[in-house]
Amino acid sequence: MAKALRTAAFVVGAVALVATGVGAVVGATAAAAAGSAGIGGLSIAGVASATQAAAAALSIASAVATPKGSLGGNPTEFTIDKESGLPYAMGRTYSAGKVVHRQYYGPKNSLESWVAVHSIGPVKSLGPFQVEKKTVSFAGGAAQGTYSGYMWLDEQLGACPEGRALHGPQGPFPGWTSASKLSGLAADLWTLKFDSKGKKYPNGVPERGRILEGVFVYDPRLDSTYPGGQGGCRLGQEATYVYSENPALHAITWAYGRIQNGVLIAGGGMKAIGIDLPPFVEWANVCDANNWKVGGVVYTSADNGWDILKMICQAGGGEPMPVAGQLSVTFNAPKVSIGRIASADIIGDVDVPGTASRRARRNTVIAKVRLESHGWQVVPLNAIPIPDYVAVDGGSRPREIEFPLVQQVDQGAQLGLYEILNGRELEGILLPCQSTMIGYRPGDCLTVDIPEAALVARDVVLRNRELDSASVGVTFTCRSETESKHSFALG
Repeated sequence: MAKALRTAAFVVGAVALVATGVGAVVGATAAAAAGSAGIGGLSIAGVASATQAAAAALSIASAVATPKGSLGGNPTEFTIDKESGLPYAMGRTYSAGKVVHRQYYGPKNSLESWVAVHSIGPVKSLGPFQVEKKTVSFAGGAAQGTYSGYMWLDEQLGACPEGRALHGPQGPFPGWTSASKLSGLAADLWTLKFDSKGKKYPNGVPERGRILEGVFVYDPRLDSTYPGGQGGCRLGQEATYVYSENPALHAITWAYGRIQNGVLIAGGGMKAIGIDLPPFVEWANVCDANNWKVGGVVYTSADNGWDILKMICQAGGGEPMPVAGQLSVTFNAPKVSIGRIASADIIGDVDVPGTASRRARRNTVIAKVRLESHGWQVVPLNAIPIPDYVAVDGGSRPREIEFPLVQQVDQGAQLGLYEILNGRELEGILLPCQSTMIGYRPGDCLTVDIPEAALVARDVVLRNRELDSASVGVTFTCRSETESKHSFALG
């Protein structure tokens, strides 16, 4: 640390504007530009406004692509990266913080203060502060125990606006004044005092971080204006939002977007009418029943808004997709057939793959999830084979799948098995049907009875639909559905 103290103070990129009093307003404007980047050049709002054009841009192939994880960095590392944008924390997770200001000051530069943002706010809590993975207690902002007299902490949950600026143990310091407010951001100001004997910080600035509970979300089930809902939760009124780790609720809230001072700072910026809420509500109930949770940190600039939505959905076994000009979702859950497609309903050529492609036919999954027991790092779980498929394939054919916003072992295993089992289904069944079938939507389960296409009492799940004005019909893209896979995956 002594060597570090000889380094001149520096301010990190444009975020230093918070010290001028411009505060989160400037940061919000930059984040808004990033947050609205959306889906492959379109904003997520384009799903609602571009209808068929958006459906073409967001093909099923892109919707089901496995998310690669956040590009904004590892949230367990105390980072300085002005390009990653603002962090966005969901659920109970770990954050080391993104540095937005750092300063040496005091007699002989003996003090060093770090201002770090953990998430767009408000968040439910900034939990235990840990140094080298051990919790440090504070009283009145001063560390107790080992670091007494050498460490201080001030924090905020991200109210908008904030009543005051974070402050150090001696109040304002160079580059950081009472006007340096970080409104709308959950953050802390951490101060260290140089230890001339080298006992407090023998290895320089120590590793730090904290376990937090992230942003609040909208829950239609707690909204009395939504059919069947009860309560005061209202979409777009963040003061009414509730804390939850449910992936479906985070998906709704992210798609709608986070707005501060009239500016979109994160999320898709969709209008309420552009979100098909009923399937999201059904999915939320499934997530609750399965104890599927979302947890982790993403970044508003480094991560594409559509990719973030896919990561959130993946944590609950879901896939976002456009349906009739709205954002909808399909998800893994036992299906009940709600209709029948027979030979008489077909008006064109049926296309049925003979078998799933060999590349898709894997029989062993290695799920990768972020585990608290492993220092909140992403680690691979034990390989889980499906014995019957291993026997058919003549040996193990593993697939490694990362679930960047999953933090539970059982959940990772279940979702991984679903990926493998779905990969064994017949994907891409094309059924050109009469217009009488137009009421069915992606996610619906139907029974197909077309003997001449080798489909006899075969359940399928609709994956996409395309209207054909020339034939006045509708073409469904389907995937076969095996009922027994659900009990296997969830077991």
